[in-house]
Amino acid sequence: MTKIPPDSMRSRNVWFDPKGAADYLHSCTSTLAKKRLRGDGPAYVKFGRLVRYSQVWLDEYMDCRRRTSTSLDAGLTSPVSSRSDAPIAKTEDDEDKESPDAVPR
Repeated sequence: MTKIPPDSMRSRNVWFDPKGAADYLHSCTSTLAKKRLRGDGPAYVKFGRLVRYSQVWLDEYMDCRRRTSTSLDAGLTSPVSSRSDAPIAKTEDDEDKESPDAVPR
């Protein structure tokens, strides 16, 4: 028989259903469902069809998305450059002008 530790030794983790997790994150349940499908949302566990989110995991999810500037993207480590000498993307019209075989439209 497995011994159950006394209450003082048990984890006091709070678990949320998707509605509770969405409220905690100031989001909506459909956003969490989409993130579960894509795999880019907070960690969760499933018990059959039941989905549960740990408050600790939700806090970690929010912490890793902390930003100090709106010009910082999730994949960038420095602000987006606003230099005037930055390369400019070419359009189809630009490519047609440069091509000697370009046919007028």
